Amino acid sequence: MVQVSDTFDSIHDAREVIKAYILTQAESYKTIASDKRRYILACKDADCGFKVRVWKSSKDIVSIMEFNLHTCSLVTHYKMKQTSLV
Repeated sequence: MVQVSDTFDSIHDAREVIKAYILTQAESYKTIASDKRRYILACKDADCGFKVRVWKSSKDIVSIMEFNLHTCSLVTHYKMKQTSLV
């Protein structure tokens, strides 16, 4: 389970763990921002409340700052690119 305050060694590690978690749930996502300090995901459905925000602090601690579950219908994720690759 992925949750707020989970810490990682790097943004890359966080990215891999979060992607794996979302895909095992058979859900999809879109990347809002991805760079050396942050990683932000949201649902493709604008009305869905899904959001994951990972941040690297000034003390080089990488952690999940926000994690909201999907509130959209499962049909939203049908035939999505990411879930089809699994």
